[in-house]
Amino acid sequence: MSAKKIVIIVLSSALALLLGFCTFWVINNYDAIEHAMSGSALYTNADLEKAYEDGYNSAGYDVQDLNDQIADLRNKLETKTAEFNQAKANYNEYLKKYNDLATLSEEEKAELNATINALNDEIADLENDIANLNTTLDSYIEFKEQVEAENIAVATFEYDSAVILVQSYEKGAKLENVVIPEDTDEITFNGWTVNGQAVDISDYTINESTTFVADLSFHYYCTINFYVDNVLYNSQRVLVGSTLSLPENPAKDNYNFLGWSFDELNIVEVDLDNISESKDYYAVFSLLNNFTLTTYEDIKSYPSVYTCGNGVYAGISDSSSSGTFYYSSDGVNWSQKKYSDYESKWSCIVFANNMFVALTDHYTNNYYAYSFDGINWSFGKFSQSVSQFTSISYGNNLFVAVSNSITNSYQCIYSSDGINWFVGNLPIEKNFEKVFYFKNVFYAFHRLDSFSYCFYSSSDGKTWTSSIVTVDENDYIRDLVVSEDCIYILTSEKIYRSCDGLNFQEFLVLPEKFDTTMLLCVYNDCFFVFSYRGNCYFYDGFEFVSFSLPDGINFYLRNDNVVFVNTYRKIHLLTLLVA
Repeated sequence: MSAKKIVIIVLSSALALLLGFCTFWVINNYDAIEHAMSGSALYTNADLEKAYEDGYNSAGYDVQDLNDQIADLRNKLETKTAEFNQAKANYNEYLKKYNDLATLSEEEKAELNATINALNDEIADLENDIANLNTTLDSYIEFKEQVEAENIAVATFEYDSAVILVQSYEKGAKLENVVIPEDTDEITFNGWTVNGQAVDISDYTINESTTFVADLSFHYYCTINFYVDNVLYNSQRVLVGSTLSLPENPAKDNYNFLGWSFDELNIVEVDLDNISESKDYYAVFSLLNNFTLTTYEDIKSYPSVYTCGNGVYAGISDSSSSGTFYYSSDGVNWSQKKYSDYESKWSCIVFANNMFVALTDHYTNNYYAYSFDGINWSFGKFSQSVSQFTSISYGNNLFVAVSNSITNSYQCIYSSDGINWFVGNLPIEKNFEKVFYFKNVFYAFHRLDSFSYCFYSSSDGKTWTSSIVTVDENDYIRDLVVSEDCIYILTSEKIYRSCDGLNFQEFLVLPEKFDTTMLLCVYNDCFFVFSYRGNCYFYDGFEFVSFSLPDGINFYLRNDNVVFVNTYRKIHLLTLLVA
């Protein structure tokens, strides 16, 4: 007997019946076969697994069941034949009516013609069903004869716990047309086994019903995707337990790549070893901080020190005998007014509380000035014991200024209106360099030596307490600036930072060591380091970039994201392009 097999695909009705008769399960489930005649799938994985459980590959077969099925098939064949004969008779009757056209209207003719066509189709279907039933009946009779001779062996092939093929053979026959599963990325087929032992399927003699199980090696994979702006940048299919290759950092114009994340926000470390699950990573970028430089040359008249407020730039001159005050709408083109009665070394100016206030660094010509428009000024004079002011600040509704005179009786003054001034209790004989307001506290400082500052702090500008700030004893302090969140100390080699006003930690190492006057400008996470000799650096939050300005830098003013830098007869505008 040649091999007959059942394959798990959608079969035509005739082929399904022809191939399906050879299993015990099919014998006991003729309704499924009949259903297959309508064009449905004959068997599913679940059907064949159930067949296995029901024992179609057991040692013997029930001949009585086969007789019952054959009898049932003959009954069905008889019923179909009767239906066919009746349909044929109906067809002949309607055909006779159709031929008697003289007695029919056109509408009746059309209706009768449709009925005849339908009957003709029914007859064709019945003829097909009868042919299929006859084929199936013959196959069952042949199968019964083999079963009675006890000469049938069934080969069942299982792949990954699913039955993929069932074939019937005469005992002692060689296996034929056995499916050899193709390897995939996930599964490698190593061969067929019987009872756990490998067998050579190409030369296998089957003497009894046997189940062949595929020996498989499974390979589990993960998919790791990397996205840039929600567009797939790199995808890797990685074997579980193996290593991932980190893709090259993506590049975007004017952006700095920060790293990879799961949520496009929080940077995470990409898992590279022992990959165990699929993941999606998203690139995180920050806009590169940068700046443009515009230089205005041949500026014949401009202030030494200036500030900005209410859309007006107001400045003063620090020459020893100047009473000239400056004003400008753009910080580049300046006008001036001369106040001859108040010639002095005007040293510091601030805009706060909707007014400008300026002070002098002079022992005898110790004036103060105030203006509400930056153009027209009013003046006053301190007593002899209050003079030589180097810095002024504003906070907590107070103007506070400090002096660098070691002969003054008072080193600190304060005012709520910039006009009426009072003295504080800073210690005398100290050269105070600067005062600033930081996180609700005023700070004034003077040098102890080249490497240390003495900080004094006060909440009201009157009463002060001291603390010592020391940097590397081999690193000379050059400048101190304040941002909204931190205080920064610039040295010859480093930048130190404090977020509490007391504890300073090394923050950045400069690209080179400076041995000249330096200034530090801070905006957000960006820094400008200005050198008197003109070699400068810009730190964009990630790295230092060098640039040059003419030498002689001695003052700058930052107005939001624009930094004004003075050199001899030139003003340089550095416009920050920030994230």
